[in-house]
Amino acid sequence: MPDHFKTIGLYGRLNDPSQQETLQRLQQYLHELGRTVFVSDAVFHGPELKDQGDPLPDLAVAVGGDGSMMLVARSMAASQTPVLGINLGRLGFLTDLEADSMVEDFNRILAGEFWIENRTMLALEVERSEELIHSSSVLNDVVINKGETARLIEFEMMVDDDFVTRYRGDGLIVATPTGSTAYSLSAGGPILLPTLPAINVVPICPHTLSNRPLVIDDQRLISIIMLHAEVDSARVSVDGFNVVTLDGSEKITIKRAQSSVKLLRVSGHSHYEVLRSKLGWGGRL
Repeated sequence: MPDHFKTIGLYGRLNDPSQQETLQRLQQYLHELGRTVFVSDAVFHGPELKDQGDPLPDLAVAVGGDGSMMLVARSMAASQTPVLGINLGRLGFLTDLEADSMVEDFNRILAGEFWIENRTMLALEVERSEELIHSSSVLNDVVINKGETARLIEFEMMVDDDFVTRYRGDGLIVATPTGSTAYSLSAGGPILLPTLPAINVVPICPHTLSNRPLVIDDQRLISIIMLHAEVDSARVSVDGFNVVTLDGSEKITIKRAQSSVKLLRVSGHSHYEVLRSKLGWGGRL
């Protein structure tokens, strides 16, 4: 491992017995190699890590599932700290290593057999009466949804200055390539390669059946103008966290963020292999 990976932060849920053994084993292994290692509780503070006074590591290792990985990755984006994931969850599209083989994989990393993959983030802003009421960075997706009501919401979408369409339905998903294998995929959106400079726009149960998913380039500004929503029911969520409750008068803008997430990948990593494994695609005959 290059000299700049001297301080390594391990992030996991310390009250989860299934993660404690992995964290302790990895901490001991890295200590024996002379690295400075600290273990931090991956506590949610909205879509970011709760500030617990930890030092900024040279490499952040998230132990758990994709939820923990996204939490750590979002929090490290501003500092451009590389993030590595060890999968103890279910699917694990983002977490690259398995706990059973993590020592062998770290040996390869120590030998320099890795590369850095940049993942696009989105910048979200929500305005009400021309006043900014929320802004955040997004790794997976922005979801505008009708909430608990059975009634549809209605909104218009613009791309830059071009009117696209008026939607009536349960909502809309605006996803990064990283998020294209999450909620967007379940709603019928396409899978995008992780480094593709594009954004998925996927309607949720549109009333007009011809409203289909769109893929647009990530240099465009997406504007959503709310026209109707049940007050205190419809919501905007970021990577699964509700961040704004809508009243139907808001303007929501989404664009590519200036910062990105840096994922550390072990040499030989193949996104197609991940898709085959996680989605149960067929192999060669």
